[in-house]
Amino acid sequence: MRIVRPLITALLCLCACGASRALVLPDGLALDPPASIDLTQQIVPSVNQQKQVLAVWDGDTLRYLIAVEKLPHDAAPPQAYFYQLVGDLRAAGTVVETGRRGEYQSASGWRGNYLLLKSQPSSQQQADVTVAHYVTDGKVSFVAYARLVAGTPVDQLIDETVSLFRTAHLGIPELPVTPSSSVGQP
Repeated sequence: MRIVRPLITALLCLCACGASRALVLPDGLALDPPASIDLTQQIVPSVNQQKQVLAVWDGDTLRYLIAVEKLPHDAAPPQAYFYQLVGDLRAAGTVVETGRRGEYQSASGWRGNYLLLKSQPSSQQQADVTVAHYVTDGKVSFVAYARLVAGTPVDQLIDETVSLFRTAHLGIPELPVTPSSSVGQP
């Protein structure tokens, strides 16, 4: 009987995740995009030729890209992580200016932190605008980098990405079906 209650709870959570049509990333972070955000998950060769990123659109215009990474269990807490990130960028010869920062909490209890970064490698003529998010449930942590592509105002980029990551929770990634993993095949 002790195992039945947690099992039922887990199944109910899985059903709730499925009912909400959560977008589950390969490392297990799940997001429930607000209807106001036109979001796709796809490979963008200029970002990464093998790993999918999130792309936010306005019709046919790409507004910003979001790359998400699962952090190791011994990752630094958010503020220390951001401090190290800025230090690493500067050590690589990138001019970095930090801006707005904040904290938020998701409906499922995850804690999030964000930091606005304007960075310009010496090889570029224009600065990149990125909002770095650090989201965690205290056991599992993810970092996401939302990089501005088109003319979205910076405050809108921050507001939309905070709104998106307020929906963060763990999910079970779907495994792609391949001929070798088909059920019932000899």
